[in-house]
Amino acid sequence: PYTTLFRSEKGKFTGTPGNTACQPCTTGYLCVKGSSAPQPCPGGRHANQTVLNISGFLGSLDECIICPEGTSCSVGSNKPTRCLPGSIGPTPEMETCDLCELGKFQREKGETACVTCTPGFYCPDGAKKQCPAKMTSQVGSTTLDDCRCVPGHYRNGKVCEVCPVAHYCVGDADKAPCPGVSTSDKGAVSDAQCKCVAGQYGNPKDATGCLPCEAGSFCPGGTDMTTCPAGSMSDAGMSECRCAAGFYGSNWRNCRSCPANKYCPGGRTAFSCPANAKSPRGSTSVADCLCVKDRKSVV
Repeated sequence: PYTTLFRSEKGKFTGTPGNTACQPCTTGYLCVKGSSAPQPCPGGRHANQTVLNISGFLGSLDECIICPEGTSCSVGSNKPTRCLPGSIGPTPEMETCDLCELGKFQREKGETACVTCTPGFYCPDGAKKQCPAKMTSQVGSTTLDDCRCVPGHYRNGKVCEVCPVAHYCVGDADKAPCPGVSTSDKGAVSDAQCKCVAGQYGNPKDATGCLPCEAGSFCPGGTDMTTCPAGSMSDAGMSECRCAAGFYGSNWRNCRSCPANKYCPGGRTAFSCPANAKSPRGSTSVADCLCVKDRKSVV
């Protein structure tokens, strides 16, 4: 006699040799024609809930729907799961989401691409973290160690401090002194901000460096030496002028000629001649005060 073999039909399975009847597929599982056991949908796919609601089982792999981009489906999934922040689903049919690589981040759910870490931040594990105060970083930084002091600051232990006067700080490195007799304002970022001190002039980076201001000129600090205005003078190495002898004034930039009957040794004040004495305009000392007629000098 001949024995007729039957394969299980779609929606049923037979898993034991010699069975004469097929068993119904386990609810929610996949049983294609000829199945020896119920199977869950494979990773990267999820069960078609509409089919399950009608028949209770899946009869074809096509009824396991491919999960879309931005999601993942583990084995036996009933629906897609959106990728969490810090991970992505760049292609369809992913069983697990990919973690963002070092130096990239993703803050949203269900995304397909990571974003490169921006300056001032570091991205170690798919998250974007800001560098501490007064620190910055390059694009794509991965760890806290990538954060560096911003220009105009220098590292003092674990903190960044403002660059002090007479120094410049390119960022993160130790502070560097300005060359020669030059100085800088607080927070200088390069040696280009170093300038000659008051009473000196020139370029501190030149071979000659800073030079003393010449007599008859003033040097407020920097590159320039300027001749004193009319009626004023200065000694060498001065940052300001002063009213010359025969002139006076509270503002050396606008000195006035000494008036008659007064004498002006130079500076801010015009002094009156002694009683019964007169002097011509522009007098420079008390010796210029002469007694009036019939009076004797008291000087």
